Amino acid sequence: LELVVHDSIEEVAGINHFKIFMDKIRNMFSCSPKNSRELAEVAKGLEEQMLKIGRVLDTRWVASSLMAVKAVWTDFKALYNHFIEASEDKQRDSKQRSTYKGLCSTLSSTTFVHNLALMFDALEELSDLSLQLQKSSLNLIQAHSDVTLLIKVFENRVENMGRRSVEAKIAIDDLMFQDVKLCVRSKIPSIPEKQFYRSLANNLTSRLLSSSNAAENYTKIM
Repeated sequence: LELVVHDSIEEVAGINHFKIFMDKIRNMFSCSPKNSRELAEVAKGLEEQMLKIGRVLDTRWVASSLMAVKAVWTDFKALYNHFIEASEDKQRDSKQRSTYKGLCSTLSSTTFVHNLALMFDALEELSDLSLQLQKSSLNLIQAHSDVTLLIKVFENRVENMGRRSVEAKIAIDDLMFQDVKLCVRSKIPSIPEKQFYRSLANNLTSRLLSSSNAAENYTKIM
């Protein structure tokens, strides 16, 4: 699965920018006990997830990336408020305040909310498939069927948004997400939803051989 999505990351614009930003959030807290303690005070669950996970969209990334994206989605308001307070904290030097201001600016952009929702929807589906493929009771025919089903889900997503993307669209239209005012920032690249899902479906399909050759296909996907 990691190879499938790696291909999509290479093909679809905007994903690398999202990855870099998520890693920047993680590094802010994993490299500083002080920052980690401050985050824990406002969002304990987010702090725990950001420290436990690896780099987003890195090797064997499906489960850990879902945890990170879900944590930011769930504690979005708390994270935003923390960034705002840190950017105005006179006890921090100007470089730190500027860094937090930049993080806050990106986090509160309509584009980031769109990207966050899109990645949440896609990662959730991929994580579910990953868990299915790890079951010891799973046979090759069922594995082949599960992958085929996910391909159909992604093909459907080309025209029909996932649940979080629907929520994000409403928030973007209202310029408000979890009581945080959103701003349009054209410099932040948006992940093209249709292209992303089409790429995922195509890359899964390219690695999925015929049912008669399911054993070889299963090995490639795992």
